[in-house]
Amino acid sequence: AVLELANHYPWLKPAALELEHIPVTDWQAEHKRLFFDYACHTCRPMQLQSTKYVHGLPLQPLKQLYRRIGMECTDAPVGYLGTLLECATYLHANPTLGKMFWAELWHDHLARWVPDFCSELKTESRLALYRIIAERLCMLFPKVQLLATAA
Repeated sequence: AVLELANHYPWLKPAALELEHIPVTDWQAEHKRLFFDYACHTCRPMQLQSTKYVHGLPLQPLKQLYRRIGMECTDAPVGYLGTLLECATYLHANPTLGKMFWAELWHDHLARWVPDFCSELKTESRLALYRIIAERLCMLFPKVQLLATAA
C-alpha cells in the first residue's frame, strides 16, 4: 500500500523501499511501540494525562468546538491527532466555517502540541515511514518550530 502511495507522493519512496525489506510483524511492533506503548509515553498521537485532559489541556473546549462546527466524534477520541486533522480538513473544505473556527482549532489545539509530537516521532521512530510523515506534518507548523527553536 505504501509503495502504491509512493507512486503518487514521491516523498514516500524511501519509506516504501525500506518497508519492502521489513517483515510486517516488525512494522506492526514499531507502530505499537510508538503509538500505543503507554509505558514509554514517547509518541502518543494523543497524550492523555487523564480522561479530561490532552497534553495538559482540557478536552471540554475541544468538544465544544467540534459541536459548534457541527462535528461529532464517534469513531475516535476527541483529542486524537487524526480527529483534529479530520476537523482541519473539514474546515478547509468549508471556507465559511473555516473563517469562523480555523484560528481556534490551530492556536488552541493543534499548534500547542503537534510540533512536539512531530519532533518526538522523528527522534524515536526506527522506520523511515514515521520519520518522513513527522517531517511532512511538521512542515505545517513552521512558525511554531521557529518559536521553539528561538526559545
